Amino acid sequence: MSQLEDHHRKMIERTLGRSLLEEELREAPTLDALSDAQLAVINKLSRLQIIAYLNYLRAVVPHVTMAQATEFMNHIQRVMVPPRD
Repeated sequence: MSQLEDHHRKMIERTLGRSLLEEELREAPTLDALSDAQLAVINKLSRLQIIAYLNYLRAVVPHVTMAQATEFMNHIQRVMVPPRD
């Protein structure tokens, strides 16, 4: 389970409009190891609220650098379809 601080989790869930699921909270050792569910959360957060995106990504991939997080967000926004909801 990720080390997501309570106030960060509340911000993320408020941005998503729902609670995070257990699967979405699991740590991944690398960006390549993120689950489809985590990628869907990342896709939505990266388009709605950059701070929530960064807090979530750093919680589920603890060793990600700011440069990696920024590059990953740009990649997600280029290749993934924006969420409908």
